[in-house]
Parts: sequence; structure tokens; C-alpha cells
Amino acid sequence: MYKIVIVTSRREDFYAFETALEKADPGAALTWLESGADALAAAAGEAPDLIVVDDPLADMAGPALIRQLLEVNAMINTVMVSDLSASAFHEATEGLGILRALPKVPDDADARDVLTRLAEVSGL
Repeated sequence: MYKIVIVTSRREDFYAFETALEKADPGAALTWLESGADALAAAAGEAPDLIVVDDPLADMAGPALIRQLLEVNAMINTVMVSDLSASAFHEATEGLGILRALPKVPDDADARDVLTRLAEVSGL
């Protein structure tokens, strides 16, 4: 059972992603937040296993949030929404330890892949 925080103001665009996460891990605890500030507060408390970061957020860009999350707790896994090409994404986020990029409207295949990668890095 993973504790997953999804940071976006576009929850409707994450419907298929959310549904697939809940189906693949019925015990998953999903929390929805809309701001980077709220995500940082969540990370400072009982750290989630994964934070899904939309980009941009109302109060900051996705990479800026992930940099700040690393300072709060470098053990939190992250994925980030991006419309950059794979090489441009790698260049823009190198060193941030992001598990993978997500499309603007992530789907069930994206959710399954994220959970697979999360299991690989967490040893579960």
C-alpha cells in the first residue's frame, strides 16, 4: 500500500491515472493537493512514497518544487508531468532523481508503469 500525493489543479485530467492506481493498489492512499507549498508541507510530515508533480503549478514550476522536495526529504520518489521531449526532459531535470515524465493527461498505462518503477526503487 503506497502513500501517493498528486499535486495538480487539473484533477479531471488525471481520472484514468487515478482509477488505474486505485485498481492496481486498492490500499493506496491518494492525496490531492493543488500547490507546491502544500506538497512541501506534506513532505515535511509523514513522507509519502511518491509525489506526482504537475508542471506548472500555480505557485511554482515543477522542477523548482522537486528541487525543494529534495531538501526536505531526498528519499521521496517523484514523477513529473511534462510535454518536453525525452532528451529535453532529461536535460532540464538531470540530477533531480525523477522516476519518469508523465504526459499532460496520464492514463492507465502510465499509472501501471509508475507503480512498477516505484516497486523497483523501493524494493517492494
